[in-house]
Amino acid sequence: MSLTLVCGTLSLGIRPEIGGSISHFRQGAADILRPAPPDSRQPLDMACFPLVPFANRIAGGRFRFENHDVALPVLDAFAPHALHGMGWLRPWQVTSQSADRAELTCSASAGEDGWPWAWRAVQSFRLQPDRLVLTLSVTNEAETAMPAGLGLHPYFAIDDKSRLILPAGSVWQPGGDTVPDRKETADGFADWRDGPRIRDNPPVDHCYEADAGPVGIDTRAGRVALVSDARLWHVFTPRGEAFACVEPVTHRPDAIHGMIGDMPVLAAGETARIRLEIQTGQL
Repeated sequence: MSLTLVCGTLSLGIRPEIGGSISHFRQGAADILRPAPPDSRQPLDMACFPLVPFANRIAGGRFRFENHDVALPVLDAFAPHALHGMGWLRPWQVTSQSADRAELTCSASAGEDGWPWAWRAVQSFRLQPDRLVLTLSVTNEAETAMPAGLGLHPYFAIDDKSRLILPAGSVWQPGGDTVPDRKETADGFADWRDGPRIRDNPPVDHCYEADAGPVGIDTRAGRVALVSDARLWHVFTPRGEAFACVEPVTHRPDAIHGMIGDMPVLAAGETARIRLEIQTGQL
């Protein structure tokens, strides 16, 4: 099943059954996000997918929270870590749809996929003439507190001239096995504050802490501005690929093993949200 939303020159494809993913986002015939192959059913081939109820890596796929010893499924491609939560691997249900907007939901009972808490996520998509507005929420439906994080994982379609502007003065650096263990200044690594060409910086898979200022990236449809209520942005720019991921997230990778306060926690019945606007022709 696929949905297509249209507003003016903007078009958005949604695949609810493939992790509630976006399959394309374009302006006219030009891609803003990397389009998914028409016959693919793999979330990692999609243009964007939701991260819920946690974002990025949990080291070893294991953690302890209060009286729960948690062991999560680990995909072979990302072993030994659990990655991106479970929402991107589950089908979502369409709860509302019109020409320019849609809402999807996804629920899990306590214990599903090794996660001890019941949760419910809602994802909404809204097209306006000059932007896409995405929101993602998760509600703790358990009777006890639950660690919970959110993120959105867009793959922006880029070329060799594309630049990234990210006003972030610090970056989390990994220790062993791609898990970050320290925060350093961005000027000693891959600094995006002055909008360098993406290909001029080394490949990164790092989480940045944003300062005030605009975030933007050059796509095949032109420069877009990224506006989010998230303070953290995970940047993934693998060498030789025609995409770059600039992901708003509510916590750093492996925050569950960090200091107190690194990982958000929801009380029973509490809801957390994240929002991303992709604005065309803004910077």
